Amino acid sequence: MRTADPTNGNLAGNEQSETSARRAIIGGGVVGVVVVLAVFGAAMVPYDANLPDFDHLLAAPSLAHPLGTDDLGRDVLSRLIVGAQASVWVGFIAVLTATVVGTTAGIVAAWLGGAVDAVIIAAVNIVLAFPGLLLALSLTVVLGPGLGVVAASQAIVNLPLIVRTARGRALLIRQMPYVEARRALGFSEFNIMRRTILPNSLAPVIVQASLIFANSVIAESYLSFLGLGVQPPTPTWGTMLRGSIGFLDRAPWIATFAGLSIFLTVLGFNLIGDALHDSLQERDI
Repeated sequence: MRTADPTNGNLAGNEQSETSARRAIIGGGVVGVVVVLAVFGAAMVPYDANLPDFDHLLAAPSLAHPLGTDDLGRDVLSRLIVGAQASVWVGFIAVLTATVVGTTAGIVAAWLGGAVDAVIIAAVNIVLAFPGLLLALSLTVVLGPGLGVVAASQAIVNLPLIVRTARGRALLIRQMPYVEARRALGFSEFNIMRRTILPNSLAPVIVQASLIFANSVIAESYLSFLGLGVQPPTPTWGTMLRGSIGFLDRAPWIATFAGLSIFLTVLGFNLIGDALHDSLQERDI
């Protein structure tokens, strides 16, 4: 008769923890670089991101221009650094708005139930009835292009995800014995919601927030690519991709480096989200 080796589970758990740690380190490093560039990039750029240089049109990468120049002679590296600001600010505003509003709405819906829960879920289902891309495009067309509109559209598009995540977690927590214990001790309903339900509901919400940030970076890029995002002359990664279409054969570095910036940023946030998910999934409520 074979007996189970308890060390196998420990080894598997340790291996999973090490994998999650590596993901967190890599993702955190990438995201950290992007955030630093977004916050301090204006003081770090080697050239004015919007200054044309007609003596160096479509110049290949060199010591003077490490990532080359575009069709107006503007330094690609400088424009990528400045373009990080748009992606980070759109993601930050979208995540902050969706997380605060969505978590509050989800917890209130789960705790109060009844008509309040029905109204909130109905509103969520209405938003979910529209494809995210179509809804974002519609909002930017109606309200006009711009950084604030793009951020608001992403907050609205991703709000249902946070509401459903927070609501599902709150419904599970409200059945826990320690919630009944706090009620028996005389704590008010608002106190239980604020001091017990909310803190214990944040773990899955934080995981979703990291993924929303990645989705917002992609959304800002494709909206700018379509001309519905941040408007020129402000550089963004999406507008750089759009401007490089006619020069892919002569200056592929413009599209390559802009695309890599989007890819690495999204990958970084996804790695952080995966690491958070792995580290929190076995955590007791």
